[in-house]
Amino acid sequence: MKKGWETKRLGDVAETQYGLSEAMNEDGKGYRIFRMGEVQDGRLHDTGRMKFANITKGEFEKYKLYSGDVLFNRTNSFELVGKTGLFDLAGDYCFASYLVRVKPNRTKILPGYLNYFMNSARFQTSVKQKASKSINQANINATILSDELIEFPEKLSEQKRIVGILDEEAALGGASDER
Repeated sequence: MKKGWETKRLGDVAETQYGLSEAMNEDGKGYRIFRMGEVQDGRLHDTGRMKFANITKGEFEKYKLYSGDVLFNRTNSFELVGKTGLFDLAGDYCFASYLVRVKPNRTKILPGYLNYFMNSARFQTSVKQKASKSINQANINATILSDELIEFPEKLSEQKRIVGILDEEAALGGASDER
């Protein structure tokens, strides 16, 4: 381990939460709900074709997304399970049950850094090895996800510097897996 870096279980630096299991509609009734298809290129995108969950304000508050939340795709094809995206949009959004919210403790790990790490080939390979598989589908539950090891600089300033470099690379069209 490099000096100034830590290795911890994801669950030691972030909380996890399953998404909302509720019927969805296309009528615009309720709150916009993120599904697997809106996790693209490490971000959550309002595609303009989002579905809605017609739930009470109280229920919505349990699943409301906040800037810096990271969503992990827990159920999908083996190729797409594990897809991860950072939420940084304005507006009222919630998330579906096949996604897991990862809420980082920002005194230990920055959301942007965690998102890049969780999208790295190393993390993806490791977590997918633990996926349960059935016909055309794979699943990684929140317990397995929370037990996954992550590495990060102890200093938030160093995490921020790394995120800045990776953001620049991504803007140029080639994000690196160096974490």
